Amino acid sequence: MYYNQSEDLITIELKNGAIFCFPPKLAQGLEGASPEQLADVWLPPSGSSVHWESLDVDFGIPELIAGIFGTKSWMAD
Repeated sequence: MYYNQSEDLITIELKNGAIFCFPPKLAQGLEGASPEQLADVWLPPSGSSVHWESLDVDFGIPELIAGIFGTKSWMAD
């Protein structure tokens, strides 16, 4: 899991070898974050979610892969 600043993509490497990427502007709480904040991401031991401590943002990996990048009301905008 890392932030690729040159491509402006959050990249998640799954346990099965697949790679999932998305631009931070798609995700609630990540839009407008600095590169340093985006790079400060961690994956808990369970490997089922991602967390940005400085932004107080969490996402479940299955939800991200399903295209859920925020609350229903936020995504409706």
